[in-house]
Amino acid sequence: MKQFVLIIFLLIFGITKGQSSSKLSRNFWLGHGVSFKVFKKTEMSFQAEQRFGVNNFEIEKNLIELGLKRKLSKLSKLGLLYRTTWEDGADYRLRRYAGHHKFNIIKGDFKFSNQLGFQFDVRDYTGETKSHIRDKIAMKYDYFKKVKPYFQCDFTFRFDNKNYIDNNRFSIGAKVRLKKNVKLKLFVRFDQQSNRQNPEQELIFGSKLALKI
Repeated sequence: MKQFVLIIFLLIFGITKGQSSSKLSRNFWLGHGVSFKVFKKTEMSFQAEQRFGVNNFEIEKNLIELGLKRKLSKLSKLGLLYRTTWEDGADYRLRRYAGHHKFNIIKGDFKFSNQLGFQFDVRDYTGETKSHIRDKIAMKYDYFKKVKPYFQCDFTFRFDNKNYIDNNRFSIGAKVRLKKNVKLKLFVRFDQQSNRQNPEQELIFGSKLALKI
C-alpha cells in the first residue's frame, strides 16, 4: 500500500515538474454536501464549494451543485447534474448541465470505475457555450475499514466547433468515514489545460465533507 501511494505521488510530482514552462497556480477547495434518497434506487445530492488561492487565501470562485443518481445495478449508475459557478464579485455565472454513466469492477480489495459522460457549459451575458465528453477512470483500495485511498485520471474532450482534449486531471486522495453517515474526502489534484498556446496548470488541495441522510 505504501508503495502504491508513493508511485502515484511521484507520478503527479513528475508531471508538475516536467511542465515547469507553464504557469502553475496553487488553490484550496473547501466543499460540503448532503445527499438523500428520493426513491428506493434514486438519490439526490446538494453541494456547495468555495475555492481559494493558496497565497492570499481569498475566495476566488463559488460553486453550487445539484445532482441526481439512479442505481441501475450493483455495479452501475446513471447520473444527472446541474452546476453554477461564479467568481467572487463577478456578475456573470457559468452554468453546467451534465449527465454520465458509471460502471464499477471489483477485484479483491481494489475497486475500478469508469465514468463516461457529457457536459454542456453556458456563460451568462456572453452566451459562450462549450460541449465536452468527460471520462473519469479511478482505482480505490478498499482494504481499510474507515479509510479508502484512491487514484483518479480525468480527461475532457471538447467536441463542438473544436475537437481536442481540453483538460487532463490527475488526483490522489482518500475518503475517510468519520461517522456512519458522515464522510470526509481529502485529495491533491493536478489540473492541466491542453492544446493552448499558454496552457494553465493548477495544483489543488481539496476537502469535502459529505452527510448522507
